[in-house]
Amino acid sequence: MKRVADNLLPRLGCAAALALAAWAAGAHSDVFVLERAALERGELWRLWTGHLVHGNGTHYAYDVGAAALLFCAFGPALRLLWMAPVIGVGLLVSQPDVEHYYGLSAWLHAWVVAACADEALASRGHRRILAAALLLGALAKATWEARLGASVFTSELDFGGPVLHASHLVGALVGLLPLLQRALWTDRRRGGGAICRDALP
Repeated sequence: MKRVADNLLPRLGCAAALALAAWAAGAHSDVFVLERAALERGELWRLWTGHLVHGNGTHYAYDVGAAALLFCAFGPALRLLWMAPVIGVGLLVSQPDVEHYYGLSAWLHAWVVAACADEALASRGHRRILAAALLLGALAKATWEARLGASVFTSELDFGGPVLHASHLVGALVGLLPLLQRALWTDRRRGGGAICRDALP
């Protein structure tokens, strides 16, 4: 029981810190929302903070609640820090008509895909099958939503603005990058190339 508490308390602390940061960003959304014109002016912090801004209380509660569950299930990881700006850049490049973006959903998709890929590689038996199924399910959900422009689970909820479903697919694809990097480095090892000990965290 003590071991469980020792693992859970830091994860809950991370979730609480994220909730507080998202609340603060929402209170000053004009400074923190991801905005194409602002990035062109050099306000690069928005690539991180734009994910913390939300359209309304429902949007905030849904995203922060999902993030809290993921913190409890998987724990924090350094790669979550670089995934945020990569998602922002990928979204603005792939969606040239998008002028601004806010919300954690793309980042959450990246987190789920990356965590499930890790679990599928590290586990055996039923755990591997379950992780692989969740990974494929997340990718299928994001692809379906991007193609149809409709949410699978939240179509009836009011998030204070339109949902950019393409962002979910961008996030899911970014979540595959650690797996792709690991595969490329493994191939280099087998081919006799230079060995790099650490993959993207």
